[in-house]
Amino acid sequence: MVKEGTLYYFLLYKTQPLELCAICENGWVTSTVWIDHEDLFLVHPKLMNRKVESDRWEEITLRTGAMTADHNYGPTVRVPCHYIYLSNEVVN
Repeated sequence: MVKEGTLYYFLLYKTQPLELCAICENGWVTSTVWIDHEDLFLVHPKLMNRKVESDRWEEITLRTGAMTADHNYGPTVRVPCHYIYLSNEVVN
């Protein structure tokens, strides 16, 4: 049973396929999740039942010099990212 208010619930019902999610704990990104085209994803079991405090969207900018990547999009790539902030509370 998926509990409402948990990270697992949020990823299952509040995201869409092909979404990049950054999971934040205490202000730091501690993991990322990619929601694939079939709405499938993997998340560490210790995070599944953590309560979601808030979320926001931000664009990540990747520059060719900052990382090695072969692409045809020019020197800069912008990727939308869904930041999800967790509380230390576990939903039972």
